[in-house]
Amino acid sequence: MIANRQIDVEHFNGGLVVWDSGQMPFSNFADGMIAIGYPDLVPDRDGWKAEALRSTLMKFVGHYVKLPRGQAPEPVRLDSTTPSFLAQSTITTATDAVHVDILAARVDSNNKIEIFKHNPDFLPNLSAKIDAAESVFQSIFDAKRAMIPASKVTHALNTLLLRKTCLPLTKQGRVYAVPSMNTTNLLEIFAGHVPNDSQFSLGVGELHLPPTSSMFTKIAASCKAELESKLKEVEEQVQTAGDKARKNGAKARYDALEKVKDYVSEFSSVLDETQSKFLTESAERLQKTISATTVLDILS
Repeated sequence: MIANRQIDVEHFNGGLVVWDSGQMPFSNFADGMIAIGYPDLVPDRDGWKAEALRSTLMKFVGHYVKLPRGQAPEPVRLDSTTPSFLAQSTITTATDAVHVDILAARVDSNNKIEIFKHNPDFLPNLSAKIDAAESVFQSIFDAKRAMIPASKVTHALNTLLLRKTCLPLTKQGRVYAVPSMNTTNLLEIFAGHVPNDSQFSLGVGELHLPPTSSMFTKIAASCKAELESKLKEVEEQVQTAGDKARKNGAKARYDALEKVKDYVSEFSSVLDETQSKFLTESAERLQKTISATTVLDILS
């Protein structure tokens, strides 16, 4: 679902992206990422294969097995080469806790479900109807695998927005200032692939803000705080890292400082000249320190 609005003021010319976390159809997500040129952000569906099995097992047991109050089933992951789960109930007495197995299922490398263990006390007719039961189980599992989890959607969008030098305006993410209208247009293309009835929704809006705007002030303060925090983090790493960590992490720290300079360039309209100069010079000073210590580490 896409919401698009334009705020007709001036000076900071960019955009704002906000989303409500939720799952969405994997096919729509993949099509959207491919359409905007980021197929590498499409995750492997095996990444939530085990979770889909666990969730399917609990839904199946919850529907077909009636347990006494206080004996809700719990999923137990089994040690196996393929994802396998056991639904288990616990009967608690004054002196002991007895675990009772209910149903166990696994999924193979071809995503085929097998129910390989069940308790006839809870499912007395399952042996005679195992094919039908596995068919029901399979359909539930396939439907869950067809949806990309909310956490995967959020991770991919956060990765994309940080690559595009967008600025997070909250610690939780999901709200970013977008410095380039090209990026705003890209996000609108992706949002067009989100079904209207999806749990996930993405709002993209243009921003044209004067320095007197409260949103302009918020973006400026967030940008300054974010970049100062990144500089401080790298500086502390440079000062405290041991020889091996300093050498191994040199490129990542150097690249992080390069990203700080990118942010200064992209958000120059909200940073005054003094702030921009300080942040850029601080990043360059740390980069020189990293380069110098890296050479010394190599020579030592």
